[in-house]
Amino acid sequence: MNQEQFIKKINIVLVEIDKMINNCDGYSYTNKQQLISIKNELYDMINYLNSESIFQQKKGKEFLLSR
Repeated sequence: MNQEQFIKKINIVLVEIDKMINNCDGYSYTNKQQLISIKNELYDMINYLNSESIFQQKKGKEFLLSR
């Protein structure tokens, strides 16, 4: 999977997270703040992927989300 395909998949996940945020209530398994936090991390990941090649290792750079 190349960088462009990966960003497309992230965008699909972002749409689904938005749906979950809109349907979130007090009885939901995941709370709204957690979903917003995940969404922000994914946006940061997209910005990172758009700004640099993931194949160029730079000192102090690491992936934003753990496995």
